[in-house]
Amino acid sequence: MEEKDLINILENLNVPEMENLAHQSQLRARLLQEHAQIQTVKESFSVFSLITNSFTMKRFSYAMVLVLLAIAGVFVFTQSQNFGSEKQIAKQPVENKNSQNQNQPEKQTPQLAQNDNWKEVQWHDPANTVLGYKFDIPNSWFEVPTTTERYILVNSCKPNAIDCDNVELAVSAVSATQTNGFVNNLTSGSVAKEGGYTVSATKVGGISATMLNNPRYGNDKYIYLQKDGEWFVFHLLPGLKNFEENYALLDKILATFAFTAREASQAPAEYNFLKDIDSWEVAYQIKSNKIEAFTCADGRNGSTSNGYLFSMGSQGYGEAPGDINTPYAKVVTALQKKGWIKCSIPESQQDPTGGTYNVYIKDNRLIKVAKSYSMGTGNYLGVLIQYGN
Repeated sequence: MEEKDLINILENLNVPEMENLAHQSQLRARLLQEHAQIQTVKESFSVFSLITNSFTMKRFSYAMVLVLLAIAGVFVFTQSQNFGSEKQIAKQPVENKNSQNQNQPEKQTPQLAQNDNWKEVQWHDPANTVLGYKFDIPNSWFEVPTTTERYILVNSCKPNAIDCDNVELAVSAVSATQTNGFVNNLTSGSVAKEGGYTVSATKVGGISATMLNNPRYGNDKYIYLQKDGEWFVFHLLPGLKNFEENYALLDKILATFAFTAREASQAPAEYNFLKDIDSWEVAYQIKSNKIEAFTCADGRNGSTSNGYLFSMGSQGYGEAPGDINTPYAKVVTALQKKGWIKCSIPESQQDPTGGTYNVYIKDNRLIKVAKSYSMGTGNYLGVLIQYGN
Protein backbone atom coordinates (compact mmCIF):
# COMPACT_ATOMS: atom_id res chain seq x y z
CA MET A 1 0.00 0.00 0.00
CA GLU A 2 1.36 3.41 -1.01
CA GLU A 3 1.52 6.22 1.54
CA LYS A 4 -0.94 8.34 -0.45
CA ASP A 5 -3.46 5.45 -0.43
CA LEU A 6 -3.11 5.15 3.35
CA ILE A 7 -3.72 8.87 3.75
CA ASN A 8 -6.85 8.67 1.58
CA ILE A 9 -8.20 5.91 3.83
CA LEU A 10 -7.52 7.97 6.94
CA GLU A 11 -9.14 11.08 5.46
CA ASN A 12 -12.37 9.08 4.97
CA LEU A 13 -12.54 7.84 8.56
CA ASN A 14 -15.82 8.94 10.18
CA VAL A 15 -14.55 10.15 13.56
CA PRO A 16 -16.68 12.48 15.71
CA GLU A 17 -15.31 15.91 16.45
CA MET A 18 -14.11 17.43 19.76
CA GLU A 19 -13.27 14.27 21.68
CA ASN A 20 -12.01 12.21 18.70
CA LEU A 21 -10.42 14.71 16.32
CA ALA A 22 -7.26 14.58 18.38
CA HIS A 23 -7.39 10.77 18.19
CA GLN A 24 -7.82 10.99 14.42
CA SER A 25 -4.66 13.12 14.06
CA GLN A 26 -2.71 10.84 16.36
CA LEU A 27 -4.00 7.76 14.52
CA ARG A 28 -2.90 9.25 11.19
CA ALA A 29 0.61 9.91 12.48
CA ARG A 30 1.00 6.52 14.08
CA LEU A 31 -0.35 4.52 11.15
CA LEU A 32 1.88 6.37 8.73
CA GLN A 33 4.86 5.78 10.98
CA GLU A 34 4.06 2.07 11.26
CA HIS A 35 3.60 2.00 7.48
CA ALA A 36 7.12 3.40 7.09
CA GLN A 37 8.52 0.75 9.44
CA ILE A 38 6.73 -2.01 7.51
CA GLN A 39 8.25 -0.71 4.28
CA THR A 40 11.73 -0.87 5.87
CA VAL A 41 11.12 -4.48 6.90
CA LYS A 42 9.92 -5.32 3.39
CA GLU A 43 13.05 -3.78 1.89
CA SER A 44 15.26 -5.74 4.29
CA PHE A 45 13.40 -8.95 3.41
CA SER A 46 13.85 -8.21 -0.30
CA VAL A 47 17.63 -7.83 0.22
CA PHE A 48 17.72 -11.16 2.03
CA SER A 49 15.68 -12.84 -0.75
CA LEU A 50 18.04 -11.50 -3.41
CA ILE A 51 21.02 -12.86 -1.52
CA THR A 52 19.55 -16.34 -1.09
CA ASN A 53 18.36 -16.49 -4.71
CA SER A 54 21.78 -15.42 -5.88
CA PHE A 55 23.31 -18.16 -3.77
CA THR A 56 21.08 -20.79 -5.42
CA MET A 57 21.61 -19.58 -8.96
CA LYS A 58 25.28 -18.73 -8.92
CA ARG A 59 26.43 -21.21 -6.24
CA PHE A 60 28.15 -18.58 -4.10
CA SER A 61 30.27 -19.93 -1.33
CA TYR A 62 28.76 -20.23 2.16
CA ALA A 63 31.34 -17.80 3.46
CA MET A 64 30.26 -15.13 0.98
CA VAL A 65 26.64 -15.46 2.07
CA LEU A 66 27.67 -14.98 5.69
CA VAL A 67 29.59 -11.84 4.78
CA LEU A 68 26.63 -10.38 2.91
CA LEU A 69 24.25 -11.25 5.74
CA ALA A 70 26.58 -9.56 8.21
CA ILE A 71 26.60 -6.40 6.07
CA ALA A 72 22.79 -6.47 5.90
CA GLY A 73 22.66 -6.89 9.68
CA VAL A 74 24.88 -3.85 10.19
CA PHE A 75 22.63 -1.84 7.85
CA VAL A 76 19.43 -2.83 9.68
CA PHE A 77 21.04 -2.13 13.07
CA THR A 78 22.20 1.30 11.88
CA GLN A 79 18.73 2.13 10.57
CA SER A 80 17.11 1.07 13.86
CA GLN A 81 19.55 3.24 15.80
CA ASN A 82 18.71 6.20 13.55
CA PHE A 83 14.97 5.61 14.06
CA GLY A 84 15.47 5.43 17.82
CA SER A 85 17.44 8.69 17.82
CA GLU A 86 14.60 10.42 15.96
CA LYS A 87 12.17 9.42 18.72
CA GLN A 88 14.53 10.86 21.32
CA ILE A 89 14.74 14.28 19.69
CA ALA A 90 11.49 15.49 21.25
CA LYS A 91 12.60 14.76 24.83
CA GLN A 92 12.24 17.62 27.30
CA PRO A 93 13.65 17.89 30.83
CA VAL A 94 11.19 16.65 33.47
CA GLU A 95 10.09 19.11 36.14
CA ASN A 96 8.39 17.79 39.26
CA LYS A 97 5.63 20.37 39.48
CA ASN A 98 1.84 20.03 39.64
CA SER A 99 -0.51 22.15 37.56
CA GLN A 100 -2.96 24.44 39.35
CA ASN A 101 -6.69 23.78 39.04
CA GLN A 102 -7.80 27.38 38.97
CA ASN A 103 -4.83 29.00 37.31
CA GLN A 104 -4.49 32.63 36.44
CA PRO A 105 -1.84 33.77 33.96
CA GLU A 106 1.32 35.36 35.28
CA LYS A 107 2.06 38.87 34.22
CA GLN A 108 4.04 38.39 31.05
CA THR A 109 4.10 39.67 27.52
CA PRO A 110 3.21 37.01 24.94
CA GLN A 111 6.00 36.39 22.48
CA LEU A 112 3.97 37.48 19.50
CA ALA A 113 5.70 36.97 16.18
CA GLN A 114 6.66 40.42 14.93
CA ASN A 115 7.14 39.16 11.43
CA ASP A 116 5.28 39.61 8.16
CA ASN A 117 5.60 35.85 7.61
CA TRP A 118 3.28 35.11 10.54
CA LYS A 119 -0.46 35.64 11.05
CA GLU A 120 -2.78 35.63 14.04
CA VAL A 121 -5.45 33.02 14.81
CA GLN A 122 -8.21 34.19 17.15
CA TRP A 123 -10.99 32.62 19.14
CA HIS A 124 -13.89 32.66 16.70
CA ASP A 125 -16.51 34.18 18.95
CA PRO A 126 -15.47 37.65 20.18
CA ALA A 127 -18.80 37.98 22.05
CA ASN A 128 -17.71 35.19 24.37
CA THR A 129 -16.05 37.05 27.23
CA VAL A 130 -14.93 33.92 29.07
CA LEU A 131 -13.08 31.65 26.64
CA GLY A 132 -11.05 34.03 24.48
CA TYR A 133 -7.51 33.32 23.28
CA LYS A 134 -5.22 33.93 20.31
CA PHE A 135 -1.91 32.70 18.90
CA ASP A 136 0.29 33.14 15.83
CA ILE A 137 1.08 30.69 13.04
CA PRO A 138 3.28 30.95 9.92
CA ASN A 139 1.57 32.41 6.85
CA SER A 140 2.09 29.09 5.05
CA TRP A 141 -0.08 27.25 7.60
CA PHE A 142 -3.82 26.66 7.30
CA GLU A 143 -6.73 26.60 9.69
CA VAL A 144 -8.84 23.48 9.24
CA PRO A 145 -12.63 24.14 9.29
CA THR A 146 -14.45 22.68 12.32
CA THR A 147 -18.07 22.70 13.42
CA THR A 148 -17.58 24.13 16.91
CA GLU A 149 -16.00 27.33 18.19
CA ARG A 150 -14.57 25.30 21.08
CA TYR A 151 -12.06 23.55 18.81
CA ILE A 152 -9.34 25.12 16.63
CA LEU A 153 -7.08 23.04 14.39
CA VAL A 154 -4.12 24.43 12.40
CA ASN A 155 -1.92 22.49 10.00
CA SER A 156 1.21 23.04 7.95
CA CYS A 157 -0.35 21.36 4.90
CA LYS A 158 -3.19 22.27 2.58
CA PRO A 159 -6.32 20.14 2.98
CA ASN A 160 -5.96 16.71 1.30
CA ALA A 161 -2.30 17.36 0.46
CA ILE A 162 -0.47 14.10 -0.33
CA ASP A 163 3.26 14.82 -0.39
CA CYS A 164 3.29 17.00 2.72
CA ASP A 165 4.51 16.29 6.24
CA ASN A 166 1.52 17.18 8.45
CA VAL A 167 2.66 19.30 11.38
CA GLU A 168 -0.41 20.07 13.46
CA LEU A 169 -1.69 21.89 16.54
CA ALA A 170 -5.19 21.42 17.97
CA VAL A 171 -6.68 23.49 20.81
CA SER A 172 -9.85 22.38 22.64
CA ALA A 173 -11.85 24.15 25.36
CA VAL A 174 -14.01 21.86 27.52
CA SER A 175 -16.05 22.75 30.60
CA ALA A 176 -14.37 21.28 33.69
CA THR A 177 -17.77 20.26 35.07
CA GLN A 178 -19.09 18.77 31.83
CA THR A 179 -16.07 17.00 30.41
CA ASN A 180 -16.01 14.30 27.77
CA GLY A 181 -14.49 10.86 28.17
CA PHE A 182 -11.14 11.72 26.61
CA VAL A 183 -10.55 14.78 28.80
CA ASN A 184 -11.44 12.71 31.87
CA ASN A 185 -8.90 10.08 30.84
CA LEU A 186 -6.31 12.75 30.08
CA THR A 187 -6.60 14.62 33.38
CA SER A 188 -6.88 11.44 35.45
CA GLY A 189 -3.58 10.10 34.11
CA SER A 190 -5.05 7.20 32.12
CA VAL A 191 -3.82 8.55 28.76
CA ALA A 192 -0.29 8.97 30.10
CA LYS A 193 -0.24 5.49 31.60
CA GLU A 194 -1.76 3.62 28.67
CA GLY A 195 0.22 5.57 26.05
CA GLY A 196 3.52 5.39 27.92
CA TYR A 197 3.91 9.18 27.96
CA THR A 198 6.43 11.05 30.09
CA VAL A 199 4.67 13.57 32.33
CA SER A 200 6.25 16.94 33.10
CA ALA A 201 5.34 20.51 33.99
CA THR A 202 5.25 23.42 31.57
CA LYS A 203 3.42 26.73 31.01
CA VAL A 204 1.18 28.04 28.25
CA GLY A 205 -0.02 31.62 28.17
CA GLY A 206 1.60 32.20 31.55
CA ILE A 207 -0.42 29.42 33.21
CA SER A 208 0.95 26.25 34.79
CA ALA A 209 0.16 23.18 32.68
CA THR A 210 0.88 19.46 32.43
CA MET A 211 2.69 18.06 29.40
CA LEU A 212 2.65 14.49 28.09
CA ASN A 213 5.41 13.62 25.61
CA ASN A 214 7.64 10.75 24.45
CA PRO A 215 4.80 8.21 24.07
CA ARG A 216 5.45 4.52 23.65
CA TYR A 217 4.36 4.81 20.02
CA GLY A 218 4.36 7.91 17.84
CA ASN A 219 5.81 11.33 18.59
CA ASP A 220 2.86 13.50 19.63
CA LYS A 221 2.47 15.66 22.74
CA TYR A 222 -0.48 16.69 24.89
CA ILE A 223 -0.57 19.77 27.10
CA TYR A 224 -3.53 20.55 29.32
CA LEU A 225 -4.38 23.24 31.85
CA GLN A 226 -7.40 24.55 33.71
CA LYS A 227 -8.51 28.18 33.78
CA ASP A 228 -11.80 29.67 35.01
CA GLY A 229 -13.65 26.36 35.09
CA GLU A 230 -12.48 25.27 31.63
CA TRP A 231 -9.98 22.66 30.52
CA PHE A 232 -7.77 23.78 27.63
CA VAL A 233 -6.15 20.85 25.80
CA PHE A 234 -3.34 21.25 23.25
CA HIS A 235 -2.41 18.38 20.94
CA LEU A 236 0.89 18.70 19.05
CA LEU A 237 1.84 16.49 16.10
CA PRO A 238 5.34 16.98 14.59
CA GLY A 239 4.72 15.01 11.39
CA LEU A 240 6.93 12.11 10.37
CA LYS A 241 10.10 13.98 9.41
CA ASN A 242 12.38 16.58 10.97
CA PHE A 243 10.98 16.11 14.47
CA GLU A 244 13.46 18.49 16.10
CA GLU A 245 12.80 21.28 13.61
CA ASN A 246 9.02 20.79 13.68
CA TYR A 247 8.81 20.73 17.47
CA ALA A 248 10.88 23.90 17.60
CA LEU A 249 8.29 25.52 15.34
CA LEU A 250 5.38 24.21 17.45
CA ASP A 251 7.06 25.53 20.59
CA LYS A 252 7.41 28.91 18.91
CA ILE A 253 3.69 28.90 18.08
CA LEU A 254 2.79 28.00 21.68
CA ALA A 255 5.01 30.82 22.93
CA THR A 256 2.65 33.27 21.20
CA PHE A 257 -0.45 31.86 22.90
CA ALA A 258 -2.31 34.40 25.05
CA PHE A 259 -5.66 34.34 26.83
CA THR A 260 -7.94 37.23 25.95
CA ALA A 261 -10.90 36.46 28.24
CA ARG A 262 -12.30 39.54 29.99
CA GLU A 263 -14.46 37.76 32.59
CA ALA A 264 -14.46 34.64 34.73
CA SER A 265 -17.20 32.04 34.39
CA GLN A 266 -20.16 32.93 36.59
CA ALA A 267 -23.44 31.11 37.14
CA PRO A 268 -26.75 33.05 37.10
CA ALA A 269 -28.48 33.66 40.43
CA GLU A 270 -31.10 30.95 39.78
CA TYR A 271 -28.43 28.28 40.08
CA ASN A 272 -28.14 29.01 43.80
CA PHE A 273 -31.65 27.78 44.65
CA LEU A 274 -31.55 24.85 42.22
CA LYS A 275 -28.06 23.43 42.81
CA ASP A 276 -28.95 21.40 45.92
CA ILE A 277 -31.82 19.53 44.24
CA ASP A 278 -29.50 17.11 42.45
CA SER A 279 -25.89 16.49 41.47
CA TRP A 280 -25.52 18.63 38.36
CA GLU A 281 -23.05 18.90 35.54
CA VAL A 282 -22.91 22.54 34.48
CA ALA A 283 -21.66 24.47 31.45
CA TYR A 284 -21.35 28.23 31.32
CA GLN A 285 -21.25 28.90 27.60
CA ILE A 286 -23.92 27.05 25.59
CA LYS A 287 -24.79 28.72 22.28
CA SER A 288 -28.44 29.80 22.51
CA ASN A 289 -29.04 29.63 18.75
CA LYS A 290 -28.38 25.88 18.85
CA ILE A 291 -31.20 25.20 21.34
CA GLU A 292 -34.56 24.18 19.88
CA ALA A 293 -37.95 25.32 21.24
CA PHE A 294 -36.43 27.90 23.57
CA THR A 295 -39.37 30.30 23.39
CA CYS A 296 -42.79 30.91 24.91
CA ALA A 297 -45.91 29.72 23.13
CA ASP A 298 -46.82 33.35 22.34
CA GLY A 299 -43.45 34.02 20.70
CA ARG A 300 -41.64 35.76 23.55
CA ASN A 301 -37.96 34.77 23.52
CA GLY A 302 -36.76 36.59 26.60
CA SER A 303 -33.37 38.29 26.81
CA THR A 304 -31.26 37.60 23.72
CA SER A 305 -28.53 40.19 24.19
CA ASN A 306 -26.24 37.48 25.55
CA GLY A 307 -25.76 34.73 22.98
CA TYR A 308 -25.06 32.10 25.61
CA LEU A 309 -27.01 30.03 28.11
CA PHE A 310 -26.10 28.43 31.43
CA SER A 311 -26.72 24.68 31.43
CA MET A 312 -27.44 22.19 34.25
CA GLY A 313 -27.71 18.48 33.54
CA SER A 314 -28.46 15.37 35.59
CA GLN A 315 -29.29 11.70 35.08
CA GLY A 316 -31.53 11.70 38.11
CA TYR A 317 -31.54 9.88 41.41
CA GLY A 318 -30.31 6.35 41.97
CA GLU A 319 -28.94 3.79 39.56
CA ALA A 320 -29.43 3.89 35.79
CA PRO A 321 -31.63 4.69 34.04
CA GLY A 322 -32.24 7.12 36.92
CA ASP A 323 -35.25 8.76 38.56
CA ILE A 324 -35.64 12.17 36.88
CA ASN A 325 -39.31 12.71 37.80
CA THR A 326 -38.53 13.53 41.44
CA PRO A 327 -35.85 16.18 40.79
CA TYR A 328 -37.92 17.52 37.87
CA ALA A 329 -40.86 18.16 40.20
CA LYS A 330 -38.55 19.85 42.72
CA VAL A 331 -37.11 22.16 40.04
CA VAL A 332 -40.58 23.16 38.85
CA THR A 333 -41.73 23.82 42.43
CA ALA A 334 -38.64 25.93 43.18
CA LEU A 335 -39.17 28.04 40.06
CA GLN A 336 -42.84 28.62 40.81
CA LYS A 337 -42.05 29.71 44.36
CA LYS A 338 -39.63 32.29 42.95
CA GLY A 339 -42.28 33.72 40.61
CA TRP A 340 -41.38 32.00 37.34
CA ILE A 341 -44.46 31.42 35.14
CA LYS A 342 -44.85 28.60 32.61
CA CYS A 343 -45.31 29.96 29.08
CA SER A 344 -44.60 27.02 26.73
CA ILE A 345 -47.08 24.86 24.86
CA PRO A 346 -48.57 21.99 26.91
CA GLU A 347 -46.57 18.75 27.04
CA SER A 348 -49.56 16.93 25.54
CA GLN A 349 -49.03 18.89 22.31
CA GLN A 350 -45.31 18.10 22.10
CA ASP A 351 -43.64 15.25 20.27
CA PRO A 352 -42.36 13.00 23.08
CA THR A 353 -39.85 11.25 20.81
CA GLY A 354 -37.02 13.52 21.88
CA GLY A 355 -38.42 14.21 25.34
CA THR A 356 -40.69 16.93 26.69
CA TYR A 357 -40.03 20.39 28.13
CA ASN A 358 -41.50 23.43 29.81
CA VAL A 359 -40.36 27.04 29.43
CA TYR A 360 -40.75 29.57 32.25
CA ILE A 361 -40.48 33.36 32.08
CA LYS A 362 -39.74 36.08 34.62
CA ASP A 363 -38.43 39.64 34.11
CA ASN A 364 -38.04 38.96 30.39
CA ARG A 365 -35.74 35.99 30.98
CA LEU A 366 -36.42 32.35 30.13
CA ILE A 367 -35.63 29.05 31.80
CA LYS A 368 -36.21 25.79 29.98
CA VAL A 369 -36.64 22.52 31.91
CA ALA A 370 -36.49 19.39 29.75
CA LYS A 371 -36.57 15.67 30.42
CA SER A 372 -36.05 12.57 28.30
CA TYR A 373 -36.20 8.85 28.95
CA SER A 374 -33.95 6.07 27.66
CA MET A 375 -33.30 2.59 28.99
CA GLY A 376 -30.14 2.45 26.87
CA THR A 377 -28.33 5.72 27.55
CA GLY A 378 -30.20 6.60 30.74
CA ASN A 379 -32.76 9.27 31.57
CA TYR A 380 -31.79 12.93 31.47
CA LEU A 381 -32.98 16.12 33.14
CA GLY A 382 -31.74 19.43 31.75
CA VAL A 383 -32.14 23.06 32.83
CA LEU A 384 -31.15 25.95 30.55
CA ILE A 385 -31.05 29.49 31.97
CA GLN A 386 -30.73 32.75 30.04
CA TYR A 387 -28.12 35.18 31.29
CA GLY A 388 -29.27 38.71 32.02
CA ASN A 389 -28.53 41.75 29.86
